[in-house]
Amino acid sequence: MDKIIIIRWDTQLGPQPIIQYPPAKEMPKKDLFVKIWAKYELQKEKSIIILTTEDVDKKDKNYLTVTQQYEGELYFFILEFERLQKDQNFEDYSEILGSISKNLIELIHSDKFMRALSEGYNQIKDFVKLEKEQNIINIFKDKIKTHILKVLEKGVISKAELINKLKENYGFSGENIDLLLSSFLKEGLILKKDLPGIKECIFLVKDLICIRIPPNLTTLNLGHKKIAGKKLKASFKRFYKDYVKKLEVFFTNFDIISENKDNTLYALFFNENIYNLIKSLRETNIPVEKALMILEDKQELFDDLLDKTIILERKGMIYLFSDIRFVSFLPIFILKNLKKRFDNLEITSGQYVNHVEILLNELNKEKKEIYTII
Repeated sequence: MDKIIIIRWDTQLGPQPIIQYPPAKEMPKKDLFVKIWAKYELQKEKSIIILTTEDVDKKDKNYLTVTQQYEGELYFFILEFERLQKDQNFEDYSEILGSISKNLIELIHSDKFMRALSEGYNQIKDFVKLEKEQNIINIFKDKIKTHILKVLEKGVISKAELINKLKENYGFSGENIDLLLSSFLKEGLILKKDLPGIKECIFLVKDLICIRIPPNLTTLNLGHKKIAGKKLKASFKRFYKDYVKKLEVFFTNFDIISENKDNTLYALFFNENIYNLIKSLRETNIPVEKALMILEDKQELFDDLLDKTIILERKGMIYLFSDIRFVSFLPIFILKNLKKRFDNLEITSGQYVNHVEILLNELNKEKKEIYTII
């Protein structure tokens, strides 16, 4: 994403540009905004309006627009992209972009607007470009997002109640709550719904856990054994057999619950060098020299990964012994929490019933898996 443009539509004067961020030498010409407005008039039922035009250099410019009504005025929240990914489905992002734009428009006359605009720009930019795994890592890196997840694991909560809890624990102001929730929405972890008398209830529909799993053995690079002949081929077969046996013994006896409680894996995964090394080893085994280069020659990190049985070294080559993965799963455990909270009058019957129905619908979806390795 290159920039955000916000305009107000005046029924008599037409488009009234308000701001673009980051600032540029000149705002796009008004005829662009008229084209966006015309497309909006024809496609009001769509949550996102997409327009592609050519600039003076005959290069495509792409504009994604969501609209907001505020205090009787119509605002256009426009995102400019020089290029879009071919498989990018922005309809999936409509709720997130709608939330961010709504938050910004409501702050447009306040002294908090510019800060919110800067944060919104960075959030959307990261949101569009981040891979799924990176986005989830960022959720767990952020103290407030981690706290949000813990709150949601107790069951349904209104957005207003969530803001109050964040204020109590972190002195959180509340104006950027939709930006924080955008990461959860992007990964399909939460669902937002208005209930009678309670606006914007948030329901956790998928939870996350970080665990170690066996590596994909089909990625082992066996090409060198063909060149070196029968001796190396026999040697590698012995290594491969021993490697698989060690994996079987380790993962059969491994205590996944204890490791998850002490957050060891999260700490490893949050290290960018370690994350990049694991990503490389998912593709194939690599020489020790290359592994150390990825770790920026930090021998202590290399030794720590060996000690924690994340990697395995053999004859100058490094193999992945334990892959670290996030797993999303259906949080059935919430049913018990919901019952307790309802009995304690912490949630209404509507909130209770709706969250139970949402979880059961997820469980009963055709071919729905209760967990997914990310």
